[in-house]
Amino acid sequence: PNSFEIQVATTECEPSQRVERFCAGTPRELAKWLAFLQRVANEHKGGYLQHRRPGWWFVRSPWQRLYCVFDSPPNVEAPCLKGFSTLRDCAEGHAPEQVWLLGSSSVRSFAGEGASRWAQSLKRQHPFGIEIEDYD
Repeated sequence: PNSFEIQVATTECEPSQRVERFCAGTPRELAKWLAFLQRVANEHKGGYLQHRRPGWWFVRSPWQRLYCVFDSPPNVEAPCLKGFSTLRDCAEGHAPEQVWLLGSSSVRSFAGEGASRWAQSLKRQHPFGIEIEDYD
């Protein structure tokens, strides 16, 4: 009775459609999740990104999948990008894994003008990548 489903959209990268089914513990929890998912879908301010962690990674991948949202907190001059381990962490109000302040930063594509050599070296493997350079 407290369930919902999400039909994952077909993309070029993931051509097969699939339906994901979820079940909440209570009607209140179900309403909370549906309201959150509807808000995120309508605002288009969130989604999954791969974040390349700094440093050398020999044992595991340097890429970390984060659920990211733009946020413009009150009394703060510039917006920020928050990266959560999971969508659930964001929905439940947990602290993000990463926060990037965008006011004193430059955001550009890996192939964009001014992209670093490192970003340019990644553009073939990750053509839709962006880099954030913080000037503070």
